[in-house]
Amino acid sequence: MIKPVTNALVVDSDIIVESGKKDLGLYKYGVPLSHQIALRYLQGLDLDIRPSVVDAVKGKDEASGICSYLLRVVVSHLGEGYEEAGPEINTQLYSEIES
Repeated sequence: MIKPVTNALVVDSDIIVESGKKDLGLYKYGVPLSHQIALRYLQGLDLDIRPSVVDAVKGKDEASGICSYLLRVVVSHLGEGYEEAGPEINTQLYSEIES
């Protein structure tokens, strides 16, 4: 029998800053990484979508390049009139990883 096991937790950065904790006490605020990705991020929850952050990731301001890696996930219902959605990404800062 296979039992689900979580080896990675996600804790919102605001909770970490507010609590000031840097120990195992943060576990009570954590959710499994798989849950966070599949049930929160893909629904647009818990994402930092402040215009300043989005512009920095896109490479449109002086704070561009604030992250080393960028994961772009497009979730859409395939139907009539489907076109790939999502923001434009500065290809001079980020390149696609070929598999």
